[in-house]
Amino acid sequence: MPVLALAIRHNGLTPKSRKVFPSSHVFFFLGKQWKLVANIGDDDWIKKEVARELGSPSGAIGPALQRILAHGASEDDLTTIVSVMQWELLFGFCYLHDDPGLLELEVKDIAWRLFQVDRHDQPIAVIGDLHESVLETDPMGKEMR
Repeated sequence: MPVLALAIRHNGLTPKSRKVFPSSHVFFFLGKQWKLVANIGDDDWIKKEVARELGSPSGAIGPALQRILAHGASEDDLTTIVSVMQWELLFGFCYLHDDPGLLELEVKDIAWRLFQVDRHDQPIAVIGDLHESVLETDPMGKEMR
């Protein structure tokens, strides 16, 4: 069976946190992913997106945000909505690493995994169950509540 692999190179680092994480590999991988999620209470992303050039990829977001704000939506509410939806996408993406679900017949023999690799990029350990750690690694510490 062909396997598509995402790889994380291990450098012997450990997380600098009092909270216990399943593994440093999961901590570092999810830490990078969480940086892509809008932080509840930080609406700076809205100004950035409104300023995006209309003809650029995802440029339609600016006018859409302006229309929503013009109708009285609060920036805090928009940030909460976007943050929770991004968390759901992150959770789904991580779950997909362990269970691709029902696949089309043409690709039923394909699987994918996230691996720790050595310095020669050879897989040495599967990093699994990422979805179980998504909420635990929420940098706000609120598990999206």
